[in-house]
Amino acid sequence: MALNVGQGIRDKMEALQDFPLEDSTFQTNSDGSQVERCWGTRGLYIASNVSGDWETYGPFGGGG
Repeated sequence: MALNVGQGIRDKMEALQDFPLEDSTFQTNSDGSQVERCWGTRGLYIASNVSGDWETYGPFGGGG
């Protein structure tokens, strides 16, 4: 069974030999841009298209 995680976060996790622990959560900002959040074993990953292109950051906190 595959989890619902965007490709950018999947790629970042794979590069760090990490994997998702849950489905991503998605939010639409007041300007119409979107944010995706997903916990992996190394911490929280965040992707956003607020700059016009999708960019992925993390992991932040948690994890080992």
